[in-house]
Amino acid sequence: MIVVHTEIPVAPDEEAAFRDLAAELVARAERAEPDTVRYRASVGVGDRPVARFFEQYADAAAAETHRASDLYRRFNERLPELADGEIETVQFEVPADAVATATFTPEEAAAAVADETEETDEREGADETEETNETE
Repeated sequence: MIVVHTEIPVAPDEEAAFRDLAAELVARAERAEPDTVRYRASVGVGDRPVARFFEQYADAAAAETHRASDLYRRFNERLPELADGEIETVQFEVPADAVATATFTPEEAAAAVADETEETDEREGADETEETNETE
């Protein structure tokens, strides 16, 4: 499995155009690239808009199919006007069985953090008891 994460600083005056083109890329990947496992794009908030792409492909051939698409090529041709700085891409390959995906509700996420906090507090309490016993 090939995983790619790309960050692109977006030119503020080109954010709308960037979003439209990124939405086309996502739609095409999901619709026309069967070995594209996951293809997500978002533009973060902050002082400068930064786009983040998360791509997951079944194999290197699937990644190459995406890069060979006309839409991908058009996107890259427009990058000099859309981007506002250096682009960073991280790519790695992992065995498919090493990738885990989980879905959960916000309530489940909050409960999991609460459970972890309780476990940490219990461990820290046990450590303090051990330290007290050692000093006596």
